Formats: sequence, C-alpha cells, structure tokens
Amino acid sequence: MELRHLRYFVVVAEELHLGRGAERLHVSQPPLSQQIGQLEEEVEVRLFDRNKRWVRLTGAGRQFLEHARQVLAQADGAMLAGRRTMGGEWDRLSVACAPLQQTPSPDPAGVSSARPAEVGPSAAVVGFRAYCAGAAVRGVVDDTVSNV
Repeated sequence: MELRHLRYFVVVAEELHLGRGAERLHVSQPPLSQQIGQLEEEVEVRLFDRNKRWVRLTGAGRQFLEHARQVLAQADGAMLAGRRTMGGEWDRLSVACAPLQQTPSPDPAGVSSARPAEVGPSAAVVGFRAYCAGAAVRGVVDDTVSNV
C-alpha cells in the first residue's frame, strides 16, 4: 500500500465525488477510480458504495478513513521532523514507537535511549506506550510511530 493510495482515498472520502476528487488531486478521473479499486483489492474490503451518480463510504470505509488520516499525519510529521533535523534546525531527532506487544519496563520512566557514536544527528528510540502517549504533546519526542 502506498501513501498515494491513502491520499487519494481520503480526498474521495471527503469529496464523496470522484470527479471533484480527481480535480482536487490534479489527476484524471479514470486513473483515480482505478487507484481506489486497487486499494480496495489490497485491503480486501469495499470502502465505497458507488454508481454513476454518487459515491458514499461503507462502514468499513468510515473506519479505514480514520486510520488513513492517522497514517498520513504520522508520515507527514516524520518527513517534517527529518527535514528539520537535516536542515540544522535540530541536532537530535527523537522518535517514540509503541511496540507490537506491551512488555513491562525495567526502568520506572519507561524510557530507553541510545546515542550513536558517529557525529551528526542522534536518534533516540523510545519503546513504551506510557511514555509515547504524552511525549509528543510535551515536545519530548519529535514524532511517534505506532502499529496502526
């Protein structure tokens, strides 16, 4: 699945019209319709009910829309954080990630970080949900990644 597919899906879901969605995305309607069809095949669920006159989200489509927006926001945040780090705005990039399975933390703060030996931006990888929950809001980390 490509981010492009998610962006196309979100726009069509917001517009509820393939023609307006295509216009907004600056693509023609037939390829947009094909991309939506490919996405539906890949996720193995119908995201839209549609005919020649209207488009509407299915229940699965509404659920998928919430997650697609989250994934796109996380991808945009990660890209921005990387650009800021490489542009010299920051000398450290911190990414918090929630593990696939919760494990007890040996340290009470639930924080584990490592600093690479080489010169340049350092990366701290933090792997516990309790820390991740508020860390981005507090500005402790630059971005978060979770299993969506």
